[in-house]
Amino acid sequence: LAAGVALVTRDVSKAIAILVVSCPCGQMLVSSAPMIAALSAATKRGILIKNSKFIEEMTAVDTVVFDKTGTVTEGKMTLSGVLPAAGVSGEELLAVAMSVASASTHPISRAVMIVGGGAAYEKGLSVKEISGKGMEGTGNGVRVLFGNREWMISEGVTPPDESAEGAVGSVSYVAKNGECLGALVFSDQPRAEAKGAIDELRALGVEHTVMLTGDREAAARHVCDEVGVETLYAKLLPEDKLNHLKELKENHCVLAVGGDGVVHETLAGLMRIPREKRPAFALIPCGNGNDYARTLGMSFVMEEALTQLSSAQRISADVGVCNGEYFAETLSFGLDAAIALGTY
Repeated sequence: LAAGVALVTRDVSKAIAILVVSCPCGQMLVSSAPMIAALSAATKRGILIKNSKFIEEMTAVDTVVFDKTGTVTEGKMTLSGVLPAAGVSGEELLAVAMSVASASTHPISRAVMIVGGGAAYEKGLSVKEISGKGMEGTGNGVRVLFGNREWMISEGVTPPDESAEGAVGSVSYVAKNGECLGALVFSDQPRAEAKGAIDELRALGVEHTVMLTGDREAAARHVCDEVGVETLYAKLLPEDKLNHLKELKENHCVLAVGGDGVVHETLAGLMRIPREKRPAFALIPCGNGNDYARTLGMSFVMEEALTQLSSAQRISADVGVCNGEYFAETLSFGLDAAIALGTY
């Protein structure tokens, strides 16, 4: 047929158009080339993509949801304030906190142990972490609680006053045998690249930025203001974060970004959502975070920093442009073929 068109029309391009239209396998192979190139480009930039479908859908993302600790912030807590209750020394307050912090790898616990150094503290307590609330240590006839104000009150412990709540930073209270001994204030600096990365995402078409955190509103609001996150939901338990993600997913194309502060319960909860209803999920490497990236539906793992988010979105946009150009060329070939057939 192509040879016949070439003989009659004396136009080689029309003959080629007939071959292209009649041999779609070649087209399908060519259309996958931009995707392969995109995966290669992402890997070179330290972005490991689990599902290539994510590349195509990244440009549709209009809402990015951030966790705070270890994602927007450095995740390196420092002890910035020691506020003992009346009749309690700062050394005693710190020693009691160390008795439970010594059994944890949480950033707040690490900060306590660094400041405490070689100070003596009670050892041998059976410690358990209560997600979104704090830590409890029992044994040797004592019960130590180290966590947020709401949890203390729910356990029957009355913090002395709310003066610590006005501090800029995360506040954890310390109680022993039902008596509040005071509070410790921790600071965590925003990542140097966070504001620039969020501004760039906004320039690439992201309309909404949201932070979900279990921290106090005052501490989280300070970080949001510094990096340019618009909407904040604070004092959230893991299940609360999951519910917010579900609600946002109902009306927006959501990309959720998590780091050290993404608790396992939130990720496990996402696994219970049908695959097609999950938000895309990006993970900055932390602990067991990468294990979850292998099982989440559309996910990618970033090697270094938030700036790779915008790199991923630019790669996605480039794939869209390539596919658009390819579609236009294919359509042009189709029109040429139709003209050729008509002429023939």
